[in-house]
Amino acid sequence: MIGMPLMIRVFGLVIFGMVLSGLVASSGTAQTGWLFGKEKLGVVMTAQDAHERAMAGQVVLVDVRSSAEWRKSGVPASGFAITMHQDPRVFTEQLNAAMGGDKSRPLALICATGVRTTYLQEALKKLGFSKPINVTEGMMGGRYGDGWIKRGLPVRSWSKSGDLKPTLGPGAL
Repeated sequence: MIGMPLMIRVFGLVIFGMVLSGLVASSGTAQTGWLFGKEKLGVVMTAQDAHERAMAGQVVLVDVRSSAEWRKSGVPASGFAITMHQDPRVFTEQLNAAMGGDKSRPLALICATGVRTTYLQEALKKLGFSKPINVTEGMMGGRYGDGWIKRGLPVRSWSKSGDLKPTLGPGAL
């Protein structure tokens, strides 16, 4: 079993005092941004673009926040609810299942404000997910945009642990 310190390092669960600076595509297209000036942030996209591409089947959208956060604000209706706050093996197995076993598909990751997904993006690349995309404005908005909720994008309520699949788009039940 992977110990807690390694899990924290790999999935970036403890992220304090980090200030992000970077670019987010304002035109609705994914682009590369920057973290701390010279380190790559990776591919990023807006919440609007993530929703539209998930609806078109062009990306697999995954909300990686905790179940408590999902209960409080809902989950993107076009996205999967797969928390990063669990055993890393279970998390990656659930991601792989959501992607139909194809780790080369574009994977759009969303959290509350884009901080957790910034660090998760690089960790997933190391685990073989070749196209992780960071929805940097997140569900709640912040530095990179208004966020999913303020933009008025569709959400679904979440109430149970088996409620993982989207209710809109190609991945819907």
